[in-house]
Amino acid sequence: MPSLQEVNTNLQLSRYNILGSSFSEIIYSIYKDPKILYTLLFENTLSNPAYNGIKTEFHFIMLVSGGIVFFYRPVYFLMLLPIYVMKFLSNNYGLWGINYHYSIEFVPIISLATIEFLKRMGKLKFIIAIIFASSTIYFNYNTIEYRVSKWYNPKNTCFYCAEHYKSDYNTAKIYEAFKLIEDNSAISVSACFVPHLANREKIYHFPVIEDSEYLILTLKKNGHYPLNDEEFNHKINNLISSKRFTIIYNKNDLLILKR
Repeated sequence: MPSLQEVNTNLQLSRYNILGSSFSEIIYSIYKDPKILYTLLFENTLSNPAYNGIKTEFHFIMLVSGGIVFFYRPVYFLMLLPIYVMKFLSNNYGLWGINYHYSIEFVPIISLATIEFLKRMGKLKFIIAIIFASSTIYFNYNTIEYRVSKWYNPKNTCFYCAEHYKSDYNTAKIYEAFKLIEDNSAISVSACFVPHLANREKIYHFPVIEDSEYLILTLKKNGHYPLNDEEFNHKINNLISSKRFTIIYNKNDLLILKR
């Protein structure tokens, strides 16, 4: 990763600094104390107890979603070992749980293992398939309503709730403001606006700016990932005070700056 990343600090490796600051240190830490792997796989390794139970939640949902067949065909589990290492040896609790794309790699492997398992069950395969499907639907419904994993907003997932289809923005005003942006200009954008502005040659995820001619940013709290609100405000103030960008729109929770 360091040679591919082409920077002095390896951002990926820093996720695993609980084991060491280099690849050799990580290997030595595991060799010296192998039981640390168990701790990292199942326990909260951060000082904040708010992150307790995230790993347990993942393991449980993985099992009831079909992962239980790994006991029958362990070879499929071996395929997922690198993903387990990536997720659970990390110090980033956002990777541990069942949120977002950090679990998608498990889906095809569990599906293949389940298909092979059912093929070997003969006349019982339809009954077992119904049990597996019912279990998966039940527990996934429950995790749509509530989950231990952090950074989860049920409104984004509860497709059966009216709130899921209501925007927090004044969309008519937002789209009107987007007309201020030249069609083929390079832009840097808050993540929530990217799908509405992506049909262009260059688009960056703010705070990456590069050669952007416009910055199109949400002013809503907690909408500035990877920056927190304080870092976001500091970055914007610096850009304006340096006169690199000027404000051309600042209403309806939308801020547009032009170079």
